[in-house]
Amino acid sequence: MIMDSTRFSPDKFRHWVVGIAISTSGNSPNIIEAVKAARKGYLKTIGLSGKDGGLLAKEADLVITVASTTTARIQECHIAVGHLLCELTEEALARGKIEKRGSDLA
Repeated sequence: MIMDSTRFSPDKFRHWVVGIAISTSGNSPNIIEAVKAARKGYLKTIGLSGKDGGLLAKEADLVITVASTTTARIQECHIAVGHLLCELTEEALARGKIEKRGSDLA
């Protein structure tokens, strides 16, 4: 789930395990607030950031920081990381390493 603080409150996270927050600077106020709300809802958070990680590096449980100041390079790396996370998740599901949960997007 990609987090947006304008749409989610902690009670909305009850069926989710992990939330992914993406910010090229790591300082986007709405992303930081979404991570805080997710953590209040007991969600583990993964942050994808650029530059030095910004505030996101302090708020998320796990942060993958692209050490660049070029927005395009940061975004390209975020796309690649997103694909890798999906691939690893699909492999883990196929091997029975993690449980598949129902999709409740309400």
